[in-house]
Amino acid sequence: MILKSSLKQSKLLNELAAGKFNALKKGSTNTEEIKKVQQALIGCGFDLGSFGADGDFGRATEGAVKQFQTHYEPTHTTHKSYQFGDIDGIVDKNTILALDEAVKEGWKFVAPANHEDCDCELSIDHEFIGVLEGSEKNGYVPEPEKSNSGVTIAVGFDLGARNIDDLRRLGLSEELVERFTPYLGLKKFAARDFLKSNPLSINDQELNTIVELVKRSETDRIVKLFNSSSEVKFECLPTNAQTVIASVAYQYGYLPIRAKDFWGQAISQDWNAMYENLMEFGDDFDARRHKEAKLIKELLQ
Repeated sequence: MILKSSLKQSKLLNELAAGKFNALKKGSTNTEEIKKVQQALIGCGFDLGSFGADGDFGRATEGAVKQFQTHYEPTHTTHKSYQFGDIDGIVDKNTILALDEAVKEGWKFVAPANHEDCDCELSIDHEFIGVLEGSEKNGYVPEPEKSNSGVTIAVGFDLGARNIDDLRRLGLSEELVERFTPYLGLKKFAARDFLKSNPLSINDQELNTIVELVKRSETDRIVKLFNSSSEVKFECLPTNAQTVIASVAYQYGYLPIRAKDFWGQAISQDWNAMYENLMEFGDDFDARRHKEAKLIKELLQ
């Protein structure tokens, strides 16, 4: 059985998750399976209108699936390997795995606030984050006995957490994709041992390219996630707050799951609680957290 949430009760949805059953889409007639998908979407906070979970894959269900595909950020905690493709409103293998993960982990959709009248701009201090992340032209595996990282290069670019689709979506050249491919998915000691036999290095130009592409991708992701959850636009936060939230997000990924308390403090702009949290974060990066806390402390004065 592949699925882990309430969706696991359906044999056909498990087959869909295994790639052995046709995708569900507008006009599909698999009533019971569609009902379970609709119930999962409603449980995640999507509005299917007056018809609700009626087993009819119509316009409302298609729209809710598109919203889910747009706003859900995979954690890869429940299911390790899947990637969204097009935002097409079709429940295929990747979408059912993502929906199962969302239901299992209690993810909720929050309709984006209306930020159209806000004139603010991004002001993340990437130089500050770059110093914290470090810059490496030679691949390394950070603390394999403590972390779940893989071969890492440039500014914290963890190949162990990536796949080929990720690399191409970032815009890396095919030459870099080919060089990085053997290291994809390897973590901890497996990554360390493989790297020892197969050293990895990049030149200055490649380093700068990776840094810029990753910075753009990660920034877009955290801004989009924040603006779907907060009444205050990310771009309208103080520079120090933008910088610290981005710094923690670059390191931890999906904050609503990986750093739930910090995320709550961010979207509610509770800088006092965020400062105290960073000072006692409880991870293996006290020095980094304390430097971030120092920036937040400036907002309290």
